[in-house]
Amino acid sequence: MQKEKFSVLLVDDDPAVLWSLSNFLKLAGYDVLPVGAAEQALTVCDFASPDFVIAGWSMTPMSGVELCRRIRGRALPDYVYILLRGAPSNSNQVIDALQAGADDFLAQPLVHGELLSRLRAGVRMLEYERRLASLARGDALTGLGARQAFREQIEKRLAQRRRGPACCVVFDADFFERVNHLYGRPMGDAALQALADRLAVDQDSRQPYRVGGNRFAVLIDQPEEQALEWAEHCRLMLETQPLSVAGEAIALTVSAGVAPLTFGLSGEAALALAEQTLHVAKESGRNRVLSTSGVAGVMADRIGSDPLRSAVARDVMTSSVIALGQDESLAVAAELLSHCQLSTLPVVDADGKLLGTVSTAAIDARMSSLAASTRTLAETVDAHLTAYDEETTVQTLYEFFQRTDADRAEITHAGRPTGYVTRGSLAALSEHLTPATCVPTSPPAYGSAYLRVPELVGEEG
Repeated sequence: MQKEKFSVLLVDDDPAVLWSLSNFLKLAGYDVLPVGAAEQALTVCDFASPDFVIAGWSMTPMSGVELCRRIRGRALPDYVYILLRGAPSNSNQVIDALQAGADDFLAQPLVHGELLSRLRAGVRMLEYERRLASLARGDALTGLGARQAFREQIEKRLAQRRRGPACCVVFDADFFERVNHLYGRPMGDAALQALADRLAVDQDSRQPYRVGGNRFAVLIDQPEEQALEWAEHCRLMLETQPLSVAGEAIALTVSAGVAPLTFGLSGEAALALAEQTLHVAKESGRNRVLSTSGVAGVMADRIGSDPLRSAVARDVMTSSVIALGQDESLAVAAELLSHCQLSTLPVVDADGKLLGTVSTAAIDARMSSLAASTRTLAETVDAHLTAYDEETTVQTLYEFFQRTDADRAEITHAGRPTGYVTRGSLAALSEHLTPATCVPTSPPAYGSAYLRVPELVGEEG
């Protein structure tokens, strides 16, 4: 929606020009801020944030082009449309002004009708810019503010140094992909809307924002301990009261990370700190609330009590001792796969770096062609693979197989393939190891179905 009035910052070192243009623009319906020096104009930009700036080209000591460059270097809340008054004498000056950030030029002598037309063109651009900014600050699905709007709220709060302590709380729905798989994407979207409504317990001071996916953030004006208690209350409420969506009761839990705001941080850095705390809360079991002060203790407990959580991909991978070069023929690859009795092998470049994988099915499809004898693996390699470094934690691999349908992940060191992990092998290792694990059952169990984890392989295997 167009604003009723737009403001114009008029900058010129000629008082007569300031007086005449100010009167004309006021009669045309604009709010005018006339200043006689470029330095003063910069101060006005910082505090008044005008919609337009009309500046003289040849002002002293700071020219209109330099003023334009300085304005563009400032972090202003909204886009400012800048017009330079006075025609440049050559194309190099035009290029210099455009690179400095000028939007338009006003030739001398100034024609009032032309000025109004150029301002109307600028209004169209400003409305478009602000419509895009509004879309960036809002989430279309839930109607809440988006990540950018939350960052801006944090930065405004950090600028208010005299106010008391505050915390950033980030919630994330646990295993939300299950909702999409069980009920479909439309129901999943409706569940996100219901979750957003449930978190909006106080519209004045605790308005939630959707900061990505199924993740919501709240800025709360309380110290860390009280913020932790409030987040725990929200977690318990969601755990005990399923969401009601289109007549279905959807049970959902959340994890949360709480981080106190520290002066000197940017809005993104403060949000990232809370998200890192949230990540530890999810890795340490989900359905829990964790603050930054509690992260060290949780990490120590995890490493000391659960070997799988401290293990890395190198500890659980199946070593890969065979790799195919990208210039190998399809016939050679098919023969090697047959002898190895494998369905997939990694493909590397001349330096041994992983390019992708090739499967028996892909080779068989290509071999049916008459030109198969001349084709190489470079035409068949599947580059859309998932690869993790050897130092990746087993927990990260576990979460990868939970959120995707992939059956295999390649493991690399310095970009070169060293092994792979499959969904089945990780499922068999996902139970915690205890002394009882190594005690034979009676009667002995020769199958391995009891090792399967439902979250990975599904209820029907």
